[in-house]
Amino acid sequence: MEGKIPRIVLTGGPCAGKSTALSILRQKLPEFGYSVFIVPEVATLISEKGIKIGEIMVRSDLVSQFERHVLQTQLALEGIWEKFALTQPGDKKVLICDRGAMDIASYVDWSVFLALAGDLGFSIFDLRDRRYDAVFHLATAAEGAEEHYNLDNVARYENPQQARERDKKTLAAWDGHTYRRVIANVEGDRQISFAEKMNKLLAEVCQSLKIPVPLVEIEKKYLVDLGTDPAQLPVVPIVFEIKQTYLMSSQPEWERRVRERREVASGEMLYTYTEKKAVRPGVREQPERVITEKEYRDLLEQRDPNRMQIVKKRYAFWWSGQLFELDFISSPTQLVVLEAELTDEQSQLVLPPFIKRIKEVTDDERYTNARIAAGTCPGYG
Repeated sequence: MEGKIPRIVLTGGPCAGKSTALSILRQKLPEFGYSVFIVPEVATLISEKGIKIGEIMVRSDLVSQFERHVLQTQLALEGIWEKFALTQPGDKKVLICDRGAMDIASYVDWSVFLALAGDLGFSIFDLRDRRYDAVFHLATAAEGAEEHYNLDNVARYENPQQARERDKKTLAAWDGHTYRRVIANVEGDRQISFAEKMNKLLAEVCQSLKIPVPLVEIEKKYLVDLGTDPAQLPVVPIVFEIKQTYLMSSQPEWERRVRERREVASGEMLYTYTEKKAVRPGVREQPERVITEKEYRDLLEQRDPNRMQIVKKRYAFWWSGQLFELDFISSPTQLVVLEAELTDEQSQLVLPPFIKRIKEVTDDERYTNARIAAGTCPGYG
């Protein structure tokens, strides 16, 4: 992947978790120093503007013509995104495509796709191997996590059986790519949680970019001396300004929140919406998606009056092969917290000696964001 911007594809069957996955990648990869550029899914763009894809796909006289336009649009968007990504500062960049050119082969006969590609001057090798550095396939929820399958996306029209068939066809469309990884919903006989699925994807993407792989299931959190001066850190951190707001929920077991994040160096803004839901006793799902600034402002009207907005500045830095996040919380209380997600290159955590820790609070629920926002965190008391 050296010498150019890595271009990776996030694909999979319907209701596989791509929206949440893109949100996670857009948040986490900048903490490793990467600028992330996401090429949007063509089908979703079309559906959001009023075109009913489901009605087109049942008409044999329209499918081929429609997919030809989708392919042309896909290739054009990738070219535009890469062109302008090259103009952006920084030497660590990644282009993430919300589906890629080969996905179209799962919607038409193979002979039809070969003809489409040929008419546009491309071979399969061009559209699959030469174009993309890595492909990550998320399995549809209809395969192994049926209770979570839904039609929430405007571009989604398949029932569960159709979703399973589409998933298999999409997987087959990318057969032959030398760097393809499949993120399933099961491990052996065990259904994994959605959080585990997202963790596995993040680890695979990091591995493809040669980033030490975070094992996000293993997280450590420490309360740090309030007098810590970030200007005196003997490392060069990436700095983010973050505002997190909890929203009202009609379901007591649901937790809703929005987050505004600004990267200080570039000024880039990122807005996300998260719902934390209790699926069954002891298991909670936490789907997250990137939203527009307008959606963010609108959702702020639903803020929970019983919880205060959390305002903090985050300093993300590497020490001894490990990524650390040092959060300076200024509201609703003053706290300094150090967090680390262990990596596969670091079996034992080596804590930075230049940060004065008060105590470990990894398993202390009083120091969660929810408790901080509710005003019930004990702080340094």
